[in-house]
Amino acid sequence: VPRGAMLSHGAILCDLEGTRGIILQLGLEEEVFRSFLPASHVYEHTVGQYLPVAIGAQIYYLANASQVTANLPEVRPSILIAVPRFFETMHRKISQEMERRGPIGRGLFSAALDLGRRRLTGNRLSPLEKVADRFLDRIVRDKVRARFGGRLKAIVSGGAPISPELVLFFHAVGLRLLQGYGLTEASPVVTANPPFQV
Repeated sequence: VPRGAMLSHGAILCDLEGTRGIILQLGLEEEVFRSFLPASHVYEHTVGQYLPVAIGAQIYYLANASQVTANLPEVRPSILIAVPRFFETMHRKISQEMERRGPIGRGLFSAALDLGRRRLTGNRLSPLEKVADRFLDRIVRDKVRARFGGRLKAIVSGGAPISPELVLFFHAVGLRLLQGYGLTEASPVVTANPPFQV
């Protein structure tokens, strides 16, 4: 049973100011948001609708959430806000697509994941590995980013816990994933990791 929470305009505006501070760290330009979560949920209502309006961004609405991946290349969002289930589905689709590739494609994807994970977990890459990592960024990670429209600054996960492995996967394939935590009663964002820290 849905619970009612009385939210003041001031609380929502305060929430937007804090959230805007995180977005500003990414460099505010002509932002494009993809809205597909239920607008009746305070998470989507605040960060999927009010936040884009507050920063002068475009919002593309999607009536059928099952089509969200089909038109990401057309919409080309710069910020994508979703729930962990969406990222689990995208992880599965990307992994399945890589399995259908030949041994060379699978090997390159595996190498991009391995080097990306090692870099993100604080392991120093050798000079040769750094060159390989940049090469793999061009031929592997760019293709993954293209599936999301090619200009994402960040994907944001909230509404439920997300597994650390999933966060590491998206960072390793070249997509910055921010994690938020909130409560309906808090309008809803309470905290999020800084954009340049996993």
